[in-house]
Amino acid sequence: MKYNIGQVLYVLLNKETKICPIQVVEEITKKTLEGESTIYVVRFGKKSDTANLDDLDGQVFDSIEVLRSTLHERVIRTIDVVISNTLKRSQEWYQQQEIMKNSQHQNELDATSELIQELDEAIITLPDGTVAKMKSSPLGN
Repeated sequence: MKYNIGQVLYVLLNKETKICPIQVVEEITKKTLEGESTIYVVRFGKKSDTANLDDLDGQVFDSIEVLRSTLHERVIRTIDVVISNTLKRSQEWYQQQEIMKNSQHQNELDATSELIQELDEAIITLPDGTVAKMKSSPLGN
C-alpha cells in the first residue's frame, strides 16, 4: 500500500488490545536487480520514536472508519462464537431442558388437538330453532 509523508495511520497491535496512531515521516524507495521496494519510516508516541512500518507487529489501517468497521465485525464474530459455544454446552450439560421443551411442545399439540375436536363437534341452532350437534369429517375425506 502507498502512503503519503505526514499521513496518520492506525496500527491495531497483535500482542496487546491497543490501537496506536502513527505518522509517516519518511519514504525510502530502493531499486535493485530484483525490483523496487518501498520502506516507510513512522513515528509514534510522545517521544516521537521512529520505526520501519514493516517492523510493527499489527494490522495497519489508513482510515479510522475502516478500523472501526473491522473491530465491529470482530466483536460480533466473537460474540456469536461465545453464544454458540454456550448454547452447545447448555445442550450437552442440561439435556433435561430438551425434555422440558419436548413436553411443552407436546402440551401445545394436545391443546391444538382439543381445539380441533371442539371444532369437529360443534353445536348449531337451525333457523327453525332446532338444536343439533354437528360432527365434521376430517379434511380430505
